[in-house]
Amino acid sequence: MSLFAELKRRNVFRVGAAYAVAAWVLVQIGEAIFPAFGVPDSLFRGMVILLVLGMPLALFLAWAFEVTPQGVKREKDVDRSQSVTHETGRKLDRSIIVVLAIAVALFAIDKFLLSPETGNPDSAATGDGDAQSIAVLPFVNMSSDPEQDFFSDGISEEILNVLAQIPDLRVAARTSSFQFKGRNLDIGKIAGQLNVANVLEGSVRKSGDRLRITAQLIRADDGFHEWSETYDRKLDDIFAIQDEISTAIADALKLRLAVGAADARPAATRTANVKAYETYLLGREQLNNRTRSSIESARDNFRRAVELDPEFAPAYAYQAIALLLLTDKPTSYGDTPLGEAIEQARPLIDRALELAPQRPEVLAAKGFLENQRENLELAVEYYDRSLALNPSNGAVRNWKRMALAGTGRFDETLGISYDSVRYDPLSKIALYNHGLTLQSFGKTDEARATLERLVSLDEAYGNAALGTFYSRQGDLESAVSHHYAALEATPDRVPNRRRLAETLIDLQLFDEALRVDEKTRFYVAIGRADYPLAVDIAERNLARSPRSITFLQELLYARYLARDSAAAASADELWTATDQNPFRVGIQGLTIMSEVTRASGDRQAADEYLDSARAYLAKVESLAGENAYAFAARAHLAAVEGRYDDAIAAIAKAIDAGMRGQPVFDLPVFDELQDNPAFIAQRERLAEIVARQRAAVLEMLCGPEPIVSSWEPAPETCSAYEQSGQYRPQVP
Repeated sequence: MSLFAELKRRNVFRVGAAYAVAAWVLVQIGEAIFPAFGVPDSLFRGMVILLVLGMPLALFLAWAFEVTPQGVKREKDVDRSQSVTHETGRKLDRSIIVVLAIAVALFAIDKFLLSPETGNPDSAATGDGDAQSIAVLPFVNMSSDPEQDFFSDGISEEILNVLAQIPDLRVAARTSSFQFKGRNLDIGKIAGQLNVANVLEGSVRKSGDRLRITAQLIRADDGFHEWSETYDRKLDDIFAIQDEISTAIADALKLRLAVGAADARPAATRTANVKAYETYLLGREQLNNRTRSSIESARDNFRRAVELDPEFAPAYAYQAIALLLLTDKPTSYGDTPLGEAIEQARPLIDRALELAPQRPEVLAAKGFLENQRENLELAVEYYDRSLALNPSNGAVRNWKRMALAGTGRFDETLGISYDSVRYDPLSKIALYNHGLTLQSFGKTDEARATLERLVSLDEAYGNAALGTFYSRQGDLESAVSHHYAALEATPDRVPNRRRLAETLIDLQLFDEALRVDEKTRFYVAIGRADYPLAVDIAERNLARSPRSITFLQELLYARYLARDSAAAASADELWTATDQNPFRVGIQGLTIMSEVTRASGDRQAADEYLDSARAYLAKVESLAGENAYAFAARAHLAAVEGRYDDAIAAIAKAIDAGMRGQPVFDLPVFDELQDNPAFIAQRERLAEIVARQRAAVLEMLCGPEPIVSSWEPAPETCSAYEQSGQYRPQVP
């Protein structure tokens, strides 16, 4: 008998076919489920190797042994006349058919049920279904040395930076994708949260002087691997290896994702000093926490990084950004006078530009500096240059949004806000600002949903945002509840303290406001109608920080309320400081400027200011609709023009829309209305609303079950509670 006939008789071909098909099915199943359970790639590769090595063994066993009714016997010990190989062959045929059916089913599920084109319901997890979108997850440090984390993070960031320069590819921002570091979650869920269709993950293993980096591209809708590669290198220059491998991975992914070539990449300016790089990365993390202490720590770490490597351009840039976030502006996190912070930041940014004039971080820092200097158009130019190199930076998009608002380009700000969360969907900074921007545009329900989502990501940050949201809506009770919750969690987040204090001022809880934030003394003086004191505070603030537009506005406002003839000089100062930009002055500021300059005899300037205020209000109402701010501005304008009935009607609508500030009734422009019954009725209506909300807040702070266990209210606050008749002593 020929060798072929004997192989056929002993079912060697059938065993080989059955083994090959079964092995293929096992590989497909392993590839699909191993990542979901966090099985290392090495185990998967080991399984494949064992299956390949098992083929010769299976063929040998088929040749040398036969399965008989009495059990497995050596083939030479079986009488040919009693051989049952033909029956075994038929069983193998049936087994092959079953395994092939499984294989065909897997293929069909992959191609027709799980593919994005078929509208698989689970594909909603990938957000907008944009196939040309990707997130780069932090590569896993598989080494025993935890200090190698910086290298793993570094190569992830370098890959992200290279991919971000591919024009047709949307890359999730580092702020969002790095939130999944150390979290073993399903790839589909990660992609859904990041709103991408593809995920790149990988690992780094260091052994002696050898380095192994594994990367794999995973399709988010079904979890199958589109591409994977392993890079083995000798550990000579770790940063050169990062550059080489990140570029190689980007080149490979361009083909897989059908996108164009990356733009020309700026010359590498990352430090070769490992300690400097680690310190820099730590500073980046601290900066994103957005509390005073975290930003101060970030500033110090960036300073250490440049001390370790004086040519490390991004560290200079971020040190400058940290300094500019610690100013005494109301929206900032510190108390450094603005002019002083600008002078500290300027040489750092000049040095960064000298070292790396095309780095996106450096261009963003330059834009932020110009923003603080009120050079808003120039700031936008630098932000655009930075975003052209790295479109994924949500913080830069947010800064650009604020600069555009300051130039009156309100119609562009909402789109930029949406882009910020599209690129950086898990950034608490992006979500915070997006939610409040939506509210400004009248999209109240969407704004609330966005901020509640923020609460699920960062409860303290989300509560601070919801506090501001409800304060704008006029629900001061809810606003105070959220603000105090945020205060208890992060007591050194300065903007939250300031906004809580402003809400307490609206409730006429002035001592409590000062306990929360003593820097609100100016607005406490306004609330108490102590206008001479408000003028004094504003003058002292301005002397300390003469470049501050905010302090110039406050001085104008205080002098106007005090009926001070120097208000006209303040109007001139403010107009000059803002480079005659009406959008930096605001509608109320323009209207006040019109009043005080008219009183000083300059009718032409007064008319110009009033025309600017009307145009500003029309623009706001065309984009955001009617809200408390617009109604209050309309009331002020109507009174200036002598249309008092219209002014009273607008005040009523402002109260309905959420206006809670009492000083509006004391504006000099309303002097003619102080005895008007309709005007008095609106004043009393607002007083009743505020009184009810104040009583509820006093119960929350001083009642038997205070909302914040770690906060001790001002003594005057609880004295007011006891005197209100709400106080009920607990009986032991």
